[in-house]
Amino acid sequence: MRASYLFCVVWLAAACGSEDSVGQSNVGHDGGSEASPLADSSRSDQTSFADAMADQSAEDRPTSGGPDGSEAGDSGIDVAPCTGGTVDCGGGICVDLETNPTHCGRCGHGCLGGACLGHLCQPVAIATALRSPMGIVVVGTEVYTTTFGDPPNANGELIRIAADGTVMTIESGLGSPHALWYDQTTDAFLFPNYFDFLILSRPLHADAGSVTTLISDRLKFPSGLASNADWIFVINYGYLDNDGQQTIQRRPRNDLTNYTFFVDYPAGPVHADIDANYLYWTEFEASRVVRRPVNAEFAVGTAVNEVIASGPSSASARGIAVDGAVIYFSRYAETFIDGGPVFGRVMRVDNVPNSTPVELANFPGAVDEIAVGANAIYVAGRESGTVWKIAK
Repeated sequence: MRASYLFCVVWLAAACGSEDSVGQSNVGHDGGSEASPLADSSRSDQTSFADAMADQSAEDRPTSGGPDGSEAGDSGIDVAPCTGGTVDCGGGICVDLETNPTHCGRCGHGCLGGACLGHLCQPVAIATALRSPMGIVVVGTEVYTTTFGDPPNANGELIRIAADGTVMTIESGLGSPHALWYDQTTDAFLFPNYFDFLILSRPLHADAGSVTTLISDRLKFPSGLASNADWIFVINYGYLDNDGQQTIQRRPRNDLTNYTFFVDYPAGPVHADIDANYLYWTEFEASRVVRRPVNAEFAVGTAVNEVIASGPSSASARGIAVDGAVIYFSRYAETFIDGGPVFGRVMRVDNVPNSTPVELANFPGAVDEIAVGANAIYVAGRESGTVWKIAK
């Protein structure tokens, strides 16, 4: 039982350091690229997480000279060495990687307007006072989130957080959308209506009232979605009467009423992501992050499943966003002190089996889906009613 856990969020009017776009990718719920006030500031590398954490280790950091450990005098300029655990990140100015928001944990790692605490960037709120935001995606310069609303009232909403920070409801009356997925093949949003057992679709560039039903059969408490050019994958958190199990379905685009099991008996599957080779999902009950070859047939069983992370460091795994060699996932909520406040977490882990996750940040209240841009992670703060941004 931990005696205390420090959480800090600093509200600043402008982000520290330079800013660029949220990027474009086929993974991590990310759909495009253009400069934006919401965008992520530059990150100097895209190394493995183990390498990044080695950079953050105080014992391994240079205490004088340049960021590569060279002596300041190597340039021919007589500059006093940095002292007190500080590092010269350029220009002969000594900085503390534990607290500097422009060089947090390593030189050149900016915090996008957040504070730097204990060599970790702290989250920044980009939208507040929402009714249980749960789904989240990044498309171009904008962030979109779905709110779960106030069940049993069917008042979930699709909300756009524009490049200038404007928050606007662009669709309402969505039931209880449990997740949000941007389908690049159709240029549309997909979201599961959790209590009505439906998968809904809404074109990205459409007027309000453009929502249609995409899938309505063999669903029970659909909680997560992923898609590629060939299939739509649907997670059923509930137990279908005839199937008798929680399932992940794989439905071909040319016949969405026809599905096969992709995998059966996952232990509390919630959210999913996909890349060219694998489908990834979180298992809330088993506290696991799992991947399976996207082309694997059901008949091959679970032998081809690979567990990326499991155990206490993956407890209550919830949202997931794949970013090449790295996976980010959220942990729904945890009480650090009996009867004390509840915190959600975001973790980072290498995209290889049996890896060890490391915490990036914690948030007040439970958190749900996450999305990743070029240099930032976006988090749906379900309990706090907040959408957060944090530097990778």
